[in-house]
Amino acid sequence: MLPRGPFCDDHRREFFGVEPVSEVDRFLMLLRDNPTLLDPAPGEAAAAAMQHRAQDEIHTCLRCGERSKAAVIAATKIGPRWLDVCWGCYNWIQLGATPARLWPRP
Repeated sequence: MLPRGPFCDDHRREFFGVEPVSEVDRFLMLLRDNPTLLDPAPGEAAAAAMQHRAQDEIHTCLRCGERSKAAVIAATKIGPRWLDVCWGCYNWIQLGATPARLWPRP
C-alpha cells in the first residue's frame, strides 16, 4: 500500500472536508484563473457566433491541440471568452466536470 500524502484524495476528504478534484475541474479552474488564455468573445448574438466560429473558422482545441469542432462562450471575470475544443474534449468536459463548476450559479 502506498503511503498517504497531504494532497491525496483520502487526506483531502478526511481532514479538509473537500471532495477530490477531477482532471476536468482542474482544467476549468485553470481557465477560470487565467481567462487571458482564451480569445475574447462577443457578448451578443452568441448562437450565431458560436456556429460561425465552429464551422467556418479554424482553431485548435485548447486541451489536446486537434482541430476545434465546438466553440463555447465562457463567462469570465474579464468578460466573455471563447472556449474552442474538439468533440472528444467537449464530451470529456461535459462528462467529467462537477456540475457546479460546469454551470456555476450566479
